[in-house]
Amino acid sequence: MVSSLLSIAFLQTVSTSDEAMQRVNQISFDLFDQYYDFFNHFIIDKVIRFAYDEYRAIEGGV
Repeated sequence: MVSSLLSIAFLQTVSTSDEAMQRVNQISFDLFDQYYDFFNHFIIDKVIRFAYDEYRAIEGGV
């Protein structure tokens, strides 16, 4: 009786922590996805601007 109650309590704890971990992982993934998109566009924009400025300087346009 006691062991079955302990096993039920343990299983409930495991399932609850699994659900919590899934929620935490989903929130972390969503935040990472948003920041990754932002920094990806930011860095690509800076690289393109730098390359264009260098091209114009080489061509004598600036």
